[in-house]
Amino acid sequence: MAILRPPVRRHRNDFSIHLTADQSELLLRLLDEMAAMLSAEMNDSGDNPDSDKPDRDNRERLARLFPPAYSSATPDEQLNEREAEYQRLMRDELVQSRLASIATVRECLENPRHLSEPQLIGFLQAVNALRLVLGTILKITDDVEDPDASDEITWIDDPRSDDPNFGLQVAYQFLSWVLDWTVQALNP
Repeated sequence: MAILRPPVRRHRNDFSIHLTADQSELLLRLLDEMAAMLSAEMNDSGDNPDSDKPDRDNRERLARLFPPAYSSATPDEQLNEREAEYQRLMRDELVQSRLASIATVRECLENPRHLSEPQLIGFLQAVNALRLVLGTILKITDDVEDPDASDEITWIDDPRSDDPNFGLQVAYQFLSWVLDWTVQALNP
């Protein structure tokens, strides 16, 4: 059994990231794919009823990155209008924020030593966003009490190599591992 050293460490006044070249390459490739999806999101308002299936798939995969501003429990007849207005006003800014955190990851991986707390928080945000997107694709939910989640899974214990989603499942576990160590480093 190989002993893995923590991928993120706290030092006295800063942090460092310790990923192998393959791990860094995987993370960057996945983030590039998410950046392409986010860029496409900025170019498509989503209001076009003639938009093709890839655009709808893209929007569904990114849905957890843009949770509704208003709860369905909010007693308001104009809830849908209010939510649509919020998304219209804020979505581009939220997408830009996600793209900025992806750029931060690139900076962190280019020089993984002596990172500041804001840099590590940007790293954490990008890794978490990527994990949310993969979780959506894999139909993973954290809500085990959700009655509508009966066909969803809460965790991938041991991905089977014959599963068509094996690679995505392994990537999800990798991101979970990196995210856990990043949170631990931020909270001594």
